[in-house]
Amino acid sequence: MPFGVHLSCVLARFEPFAALRDEKMFGTAKPVDRGLAIEWDNGLDYAAVRLREIADIQAEAAVPMDAESFKDWMKAARLTVPEAADFFGMGERQIKNYRAGSPIPRVVSILARQTARDQGLLHALATR
Repeated sequence: MPFGVHLSCVLARFEPFAALRDEKMFGTAKPVDRGLAIEWDNGLDYAAVRLREIADIQAEAAVPMDAESFKDWMKAARLTVPEAADFFGMGERQIKNYRAGSPIPRVVSILARQTARDQGLLHALATR
């Protein structure tokens, strides 16, 4: 299934990809390794699996996480309110506010969703 990925911030902020800010150079992208990556004429490349991960994260980030999803994430992660607060580096009151329906910041949503997919990442980042 086709998907869209936005690389403008990567090109603007990640210096190794600065050469691709030139539209002519960017236009030289071609599939390599039997479609497992794309490569530009200057030798830069991007793995297809990583492009898909970025696209999925971007799509999810466009949809705010709601209180029920946040509570479901905490339950699946087996985190208490104090543990979630510690995980995100914020106070327990803020976690309780998210659970009660306060807007959940994009970065919190992204991290919660990423750790839901990768329990190893959750445990690697946990401080308790």
